[in-house]
Amino acid sequence: MMKTFGGLRVAVAVLAIIYILIPLIVVIPASFTSANYPSFPAEGFSLQWYAKILERPEFLEAFLNSAKFAALAALFSVIFGTLGALGIAKYDIPGKSYITALLTSPLSVPQLVLGIALLMYFT
Repeated sequence: MMKTFGGLRVAVAVLAIIYILIPLIVVIPASFTSANYPSFPAEGFSLQWYAKILERPEFLEAFLNSAKFAALAALFSVIFGTLGALGIAKYDIPGKSYITALLTSPLSVPQLVLGIALLMYFT
């Protein structure tokens, strides 16, 4: 009986991942179209859209800024997350269960729901 639930759990996880990735299956091939507008299925093969992005300095600057902030965020997340995890695991801190619940609470909110809520808030 336990193996059945394990297999079912894996199947549900795989279906969820496929469902989340379906937009990429459409957008990525559409970006290689030779038409003057994005279309799916792609009409021919061309890298014209990627060449046009490279011609726009504001897009390159935005990409570089995003990459810098992502690297800094990852660095600080690893440092502070590791220190926090070691502190919580090794020491008996007052309110340890509350701190753990607070730090793990973002894991309980699905990212899609959070993204929709932020979109509604900022628009």
